Amino acid sequence: MPAAWGRSPFMSAFKPYLKAHTNLPETLLSLSFTLGNLLAAFSVPVFVCLMGKTFSLTKAFRVVYLIFISGFLSFFGAMYGCNTKLFCFMFLVLGYWGLRGCGQGLLPTLVCSYGAALYDDKKCAWFASWHISVQVFASFVLYILSACNAFDYWHWVLTAQIGILLLYVLCVPRNLIRISSVDVKSPRGFRFVFKQFPFAFVFGMCLMALENFHATGIMFHISNFALEQSVALEKIFKVFLPITLLTLTFTPLASWLYGYIKLPFLLFLQILSLVFANGILLELNTDANIWLFAVANGLAWAFNHVLSYVLVSKILPETQRAIGYSTLIGFGSLCSAVGPFIYSCFFAVFGNYMSVGRFMFVTNSVVALWVLYLCLKPKRFEV
Repeated sequence: MPAAWGRSPFMSAFKPYLKAHTNLPETLLSLSFTLGNLLAAFSVPVFVCLMGKTFSLTKAFRVVYLIFISGFLSFFGAMYGCNTKLFCFMFLVLGYWGLRGCGQGLLPTLVCSYGAALYDDKKCAWFASWHISVQVFASFVLYILSACNAFDYWHWVLTAQIGILLLYVLCVPRNLIRISSVDVKSPRGFRFVFKQFPFAFVFGMCLMALENFHATGIMFHISNFALEQSVALEKIFKVFLPITLLTLTFTPLASWLYGYIKLPFLLFLQILSLVFANGILLELNTDANIWLFAVANGLAWAFNHVLSYVLVSKILPETQRAIGYSTLIGFGSLCSAVGPFIYSCFFAVFGNYMSVGRFMFVTNSVVALWVLYLCLKPKRFEV
């Protein structure tokens, strides 16, 4: 549940208050968010490696919560503790690194590693359903904060969250298990870790990162796609709630389906859902298609949530699972961070977002055919 504070909804809600109290231009504020995300993506697997060949989950959780707290304190530093734009910018980068690195990366990594150490991949698939249901907690908290008009008093909200995290540090159970990992003495040695992963894992990780890339890129520019199709913004922005609810509905179904199909076919269904979402994105001019767009994204995210648990527990040995989860989550966060920027670059090339959407639809369709080929050729994708 604390991970919810590192998710995009809270970052979005916090942004106006942050901007008003830092006096940074929009470009520097956005750049600090991007750099913080990139640092978080790279630091998650490095952090797991530096914990040692075997590490205590109790110690790991406590360290992560302390990093989380330092992220909140960095925002206070940016708003009240510096007089120059440079130092303010640096504090913001550290703040986003702390919140995104813990909320998006380290906490999910530790939870996934804990589950994989105790249960097989089929039971881990069901953990994805519990995970997404807990994420709905963020929506309820945002609703309560909005109803209480708390967004004008974010300094008190942040202070309360720091207090809650301190309680988490004290309340972590002392007898949590130890997790096996890859022992890397310094960040420089981390480059050798990637060579140890089999093709099936790397391929699946890339497909999941592709979903993160497009999901963030599309949602960041969804208003542009809507305006180019003469769709009212108040109508298109309502799609976020049904996407969340459909993801919550479809995730248990995807967990159940995993018990009856092989992993490569689950990867194919995930990329097929992405192609479906790309195609519907180009035809948002009817209410029915907007609902289909929500369904396609709900399916894609449901498969992504299940794969985030089972890909590692199914393919990798015990000694690689912690670094596997951290690499999977870190690489996905990296692609998510650059998604909006790459979409903007393609816009500069094509001149409009509809052409960008058509290009992405064709590209992802080719990827889907490749995945289908691998599904029909088991020897090429052995798990």
